Amino acid sequence: MRPILLSSVSPLFHLILAASLAVLGCVDPDPAGDDDAVGDDDDDDDTEEPEIPVTDVSWQVHDVIESLIVVSWTQLEPATAYVEFSVDEGLWGNSPALERDAGEHQELLLGCPYGSDVRLRLVNELEGQRLQSEEQIAHTGPLPEGTPVAQVLASDESRWEASMPYLLVSGNLDRGWTTIVDRQGRVVWARQTPSFNTTLYARISHDGTDLLIDHNTYWAVFDDGEGSQVLRLKIDGSEVARYDTPGLHHPFTELADGSLVWGAADGLQETVEKLTPGGVQESIWSCQAFHQQVGVTGYCQSNTLYWNQADDTFLFSLYSDETIVEIDHASGDTLRYFGHVDGAWAFDPPESAFHWQHGGHFTEAGTLITSSHSTADSDECVVREYELDAGAETLHEVWSFGVGLGVEAEIMGEVHRLPGGGTLHNYGSGARVREATPEGDVVWDLQWDEALELGRTTPLEELYALSP
Repeated sequence: MRPILLSSVSPLFHLILAASLAVLGCVDPDPAGDDDAVGDDDDDDDTEEPEIPVTDVSWQVHDVIESLIVVSWTQLEPATAYVEFSVDEGLWGNSPALERDAGEHQELLLGCPYGSDVRLRLVNELEGQRLQSEEQIAHTGPLPEGTPVAQVLASDESRWEASMPYLLVSGNLDRGWTTIVDRQGRVVWARQTPSFNTTLYARISHDGTDLLIDHNTYWAVFDDGEGSQVLRLKIDGSEVARYDTPGLHHPFTELADGSLVWGAADGLQETVEKLTPGGVQESIWSCQAFHQQVGVTGYCQSNTLYWNQADDTFLFSLYSDETIVEIDHASGDTLRYFGHVDGAWAFDPPESAFHWQHGGHFTEAGTLITSSHSTADSDECVVREYELDAGAETLHEVWSFGVGLGVEAEIMGEVHRLPGGGTLHNYGSGARVREATPEGDVVWDLQWDEALELGRTTPLEELYALSP
């Protein structure tokens, strides 16, 4: 059962949900134990409430990730057990409800900000009853020194995407950081990249159970990425696997079978490389061959790699050419390309053309969406979305966000279409993330110190899928 995360919904919703769950028996309708109601006759009922069959309930801060609380207890008999916990007054979340045998058990509390007090209680569901332990107060560890911290500039809880209460953030600041923040901008998870590496493209694994964090040496020791790697981690910091990805300098992705695919620097050119689960590396596509095809003589470098699972193709964004290339995985053929080299599709209207694009991918509706500069000679960062007209080989702009608002980012950027129709825009070196409604209203706005260059950002529905 997916854990209930209540930190990102409105107070009215909490009141309705609490009342509904009370009827179902999932929440104690009278947690204070005051059963005196009009018409009750307590003198006729001397039955004692049953005690929860647990002992030795305790907590400690995780020894690696100090925003995590480890709750330990001994289960005296089998039951469905979970931990309820609260950081903000009146808002409770819970760990997954699991069948627990008699014996010793542990559970992680996820999503708690560093430096916060956490109320917790153990719950057993047993023979149709909900039993809970006495509440305890835990304390998460301090925020690691140097962790990038965001300031909330705008927040409209009633209109943002409530199903996405967390944001995975990677960025280049003093080597690099990967963090997870909540809707209040509070850091609930942080990991600094080791020396002589940078991190720009941290992401969630294809199956949603692991963190994939790049340690690229390209921008740290300027070795053309010879020592670059990707780490597969759980949320407690434990390492699942480590992969050599030579040439990695920015984008990578994972396929359904666990293969890693990345843009690999090759001098002034670049290839798309694949590492299979069996450890075999193979080249899929060559930018040099593409340049020869379209008559480009300049260098080649990428910033986004997107895998379209439905037809097993890649979108490879080349900022050096201001062009997005679609590549067939099986054959390595260039299928079509959008942008500013000879033979690229046209833009309608012409002034909707993207420039210095980053984060280009296909939405579920089949449109192409990307972060872009508003014009060729501007650093204003905007979102552009296009319908694809294959017959006319034209991109028709159907939506945009940010034009004329003057929010700038010299490099990088990213965009996500959210389940409810909103759009999350990452401003790259502008160190800012904003969520906009389809009407273009900003309903969430985070700003980091300008020294941080944001890499990949990923909205997250919940955190327990990343547990060990």
